[in-house]
Amino acid sequence: MPLFLPLVLGAFGAAVGSFLNVVIYRLPREDLSVAKPRRSFCPHCRRTIPWYENVPVLSWLLLGGRCRGCKHEIPVRYLVVEVLTATLFAALGYSFAQRLHGAPGEWLALAGGLLLAAACVAVTWIDHDWKIIPDEITLPGIAIGVLLSAASPTLQGASRVGRALLAHPGLDPHVASALSAVIGAAAGAVSVFLIGVLGKLVFRKEAMGLGDVKYMGMVGAFLGCDGVLLVFFLACVAGAIGGIAQRLFTGDRYIAFGPYLSLGVLLVLFFRDPILQFLLVTWPETAAGWMGRS
Repeated sequence: MPLFLPLVLGAFGAAVGSFLNVVIYRLPREDLSVAKPRRSFCPHCRRTIPWYENVPVLSWLLLGGRCRGCKHEIPVRYLVVEVLTATLFAALGYSFAQRLHGAPGEWLALAGGLLLAAACVAVTWIDHDWKIIPDEITLPGIAIGVLLSAASPTLQGASRVGRALLAHPGLDPHVASALSAVIGAAAGAVSVFLIGVLGKLVFRKEAMGLGDVKYMGMVGAFLGCDGVLLVFFLACVAGAIGGIAQRLFTGDRYIAFGPYLSLGVLLVLFFRDPILQFLLVTWPETAAGWMGRS
């Protein structure tokens, strides 16, 4: 299981990454939908791509990154999305394989992690290219997060609020888990919304879009209250660093915050406990030692 599950999920992730490329290209465009046209096509010459030219990862490599029909360059982003999604799925599979006992709830929790990782990949590129986070991803994501949490209390087990609710003797575990997801969704959405309002008052312009608000609502439904707040903190730190670098190298003041939120989500998915250990134990002890020596 420790090797089989990551390999299977890695291959599945590459296929999901191929689908995410369709989502990233089509979803923001009003003249296209994810379902129509049914077959993939070259955006340059509009040629329908046969299945044997649409094998995840391999097709891009074998074609040399160019359309076989018009020879126009296929952006390397297509390969990156497929490889990244495959890597994330394999890593989640390996992480879960270390503690899976075969219970249905654990498999549902794994499915929740995979869905959240896939959403992060799609949101990152769409927000980077279009400066929007589509409702088609976030609103169903909120509902799915709550429903999966209700079906699998394991999904909210990593959240301190979730564990407290699950330990409450008067609450059914499924109800407690769903409640934790709802609280997490509210905490994520409200925190970003309030920061946006404060930023608008201070800077006299929009600081956070409603897409970010709904995205964090979706994240909270999966990761719980303390998980989504940790995501927001990490995203703010990464966004501040990235924003300074962007301003220095490009002069552009506008930051697409979605990619930084996605980075925060992935960090929490894989490294929640070490990050909390550092923030709540290691750093305070180190800082106290510095102050003591001064």
